Amino acid sequence: MLRYLTSLTLVLALVACSSDEGTKDPDGGTPDTALTDQGPKGETFYPDSADDQSASDTKPSPDQTSTNPSDWAEVAQAPDVLNGVWGLDAKQVFAVGKGGVIMSWDGSKWGAMTNPETFDLTAIWGNATQVVAVGNGGDMIWDGTSWTKGYSGSSSYAFEDVSGGATYLFAAAGTSLYYRSMSSTSTYWSSIYVSSLTKAVHGVWAAGDNEVYAVGDDGVIIQCTASCPSYSSSNWSAMTTPKGVTSHLHALHRFSNKEMFAVGLDGTVLHYDGSKWTEMQLNTSTYFYGVWGSDPKDVWVVGHSLFKPDEAVWHYDGTSWTKSQLPRDNIKLNAVWGTGANDVWAVGPSTILHYKGQP
Repeated sequence: MLRYLTSLTLVLALVACSSDEGTKDPDGGTPDTALTDQGPKGETFYPDSADDQSASDTKPSPDQTSTNPSDWAEVAQAPDVLNGVWGLDAKQVFAVGKGGVIMSWDGSKWGAMTNPETFDLTAIWGNATQVVAVGNGGDMIWDGTSWTKGYSGSSSYAFEDVSGGATYLFAAAGTSLYYRSMSSTSTYWSSIYVSSLTKAVHGVWAAGDNEVYAVGDDGVIIQCTASCPSYSSSNWSAMTTPKGVTSHLHALHRFSNKEMFAVGLDGTVLHYDGSKWTEMQLNTSTYFYGVWGSDPKDVWVVGHSLFKPDEAVWHYDGTSWTKSQLPRDNIKLNAVWGTGANDVWAVGPSTILHYKGQP
């Protein structure tokens, strides 16, 4: 009788183990999460139907994780979503975001700055003379002492990005582009009429007063090659992008040798070699919102990962792309900027990350 009970107990145990194995999630036991994602301005994006699938439905990809898990560190928390980051040098870095939040790095710590306005800020750029933050209520100016409202007439403008040349600023605002002189903080913004611009633009890069680029919806990239601070559209034209690229682009970065990188939704990364644009394959569906590099062989892209919580940061070394090991999962990022290969900042919803490079 005892032998019979022992055998029965063993059988039941085996059945229970078989039942447990059958209920495990096919991708390793972690339930799939909702596939919605918030963009840097608060809008909600939904993956296209072709990508609307759980992680278990996709083919496994090779491990491309950085071998050094301590490369990136979460060094500060922000009171709200941060959308932009930029600095003058390693000891003067600014981050801006929702509700008018502005934070600064002084070389040793991050702290909140006083902003008399509360409209959402989306981007920041500057030089040794003037730092400008823009958003859905116009622009804010840092004069080295305090932040003040810029041109009062721009309060109704919803700027998404800003960049400057030697004496002029350029801003992207939906289906419109604007420019203004930096000679005075209260100088008004003038619209730029671009006949070829039929899509909304989200990112702008000024290589100079007379060389400006902008990226936007459906893979559009436009350029100006002369007399850019002007109402006329005669010097603006659409660049030829790779066939089949229709994802919305959100940011770009240009290097002194005229190479450029543009990034956007659905893991889209485009590279310009000085003569043509090509699409780079990263094997990710991350929505990329920021790109920066110290040179064309040291490029960082950041964004919001849709399907995998560890694919918010990717790095290009001139040959291949690898995803970075982050200090925790579920980090979302909206912008990236640095002073050099071993000093890079990335910001997002309530977080600030810092990359110090290899020891």
